[in-house]
Amino acid sequence: MKIYFCDGCNESVPLVDVQSGRITTIKGKLFCSNCIPPGAVGPNASPSAVPPVRSGNSGVLVLLVLLLLAWTAWRDWPLLMPDSPPMTETSEDERDPLSDLELRAERVDQKVMQLMADSQQSSRVLTSLRGDLEGLRAADAELSRNSDRLADGIDRLARTQAEMSQVIEKVQHNSGRADALSSRLDAMSDSVAAHQALLTMNAQSLSGGAESNGAMGGAGAPDAAAVNPERLAEIEEIRRMLRDSAPDLRFEAVDRVESGHYQELGPDLVTMLGDEDMFVRLHAMHALESLAYEDSVPALFAVLEDEHAAIRKTAAETLVRLTGFDPGFDPKGSKSARGKAVSKWREWYADR
Repeated sequence: MKIYFCDGCNESVPLVDVQSGRITTIKGKLFCSNCIPPGAVGPNASPSAVPPVRSGNSGVLVLLVLLLLAWTAWRDWPLLMPDSPPMTETSEDERDPLSDLELRAERVDQKVMQLMADSQQSSRVLTSLRGDLEGLRAADAELSRNSDRLADGIDRLARTQAEMSQVIEKVQHNSGRADALSSRLDAMSDSVAAHQALLTMNAQSLSGGAESNGAMGGAGAPDAAAVNPERLAEIEEIRRMLRDSAPDLRFEAVDRVESGHYQELGPDLVTMLGDEDMFVRLHAMHALESLAYEDSVPALFAVLEDEHAAIRKTAAETLVRLTGFDPGFDPKGSKSARGKAVSKWREWYADR
């Protein structure tokens, strides 16, 4: 089948126009009835120089050609018009399988690209979160260390406060002791004055008794001190005070023994070396030294093992003055060293 095209509008010429002679040939060019140049057709011009085409199966062929052209145009329409909207009312049978697969593949590629972009973004976020987590862990470790240091500081502060409380209590106790010692000093002054008056009275009494005994020939003269009722009453009062439950009274009693030089109360002073009050024990050792009471030496050896270094030091000094022997006892030395010095002292005392 032969197809004719107009050289003016470049459109196909219907086969009916060709067969009916409604086309014009000018200088070898074919023009349809709408594209004939003005004045081109003269009185001698032939309206159609195209030979007629025989009819028969030509209509069927033309129809097939038109259908083929239409299908080709429909198939290539998305390629020719990429910006045109997709045809939504096309049935499943009329779709091009290849185009549908390409569209799906393109969509899959887009989703894959989007997933990859999302994965990269998630990876960056995860990396940032990991960095933040490491920072939080480091900050938590630092806070834990600071908390431990703060707890240690609180413990040290608590111990310091407890020690300060103990120091304050000791200061208050010593202050009370100082007040008690001041009172004792006043009492001692009064006692010394009373004893001086008593000694003066006894001296006068002894002087009068000596004159009387001289007149009587001096035979059978009694001991004035032994028969002095006031001295006996004083000794009994001191003994009662030494057994009193108040440490202040016991301290005052020891002081009265030392100031009155009551040798009769030497054994009582030895028992005071084991008194529960530290100050009473110290004062008892001073009183024994003042009385030069040598019978207290064995008891002083036991005091050398006292738990307080001040007591041990006073006992050693008292023993040195009473015995005149010094084995080099160190009250602050080790227990074994102190034991060796005490052994030397005991051996010397036993062999003297």
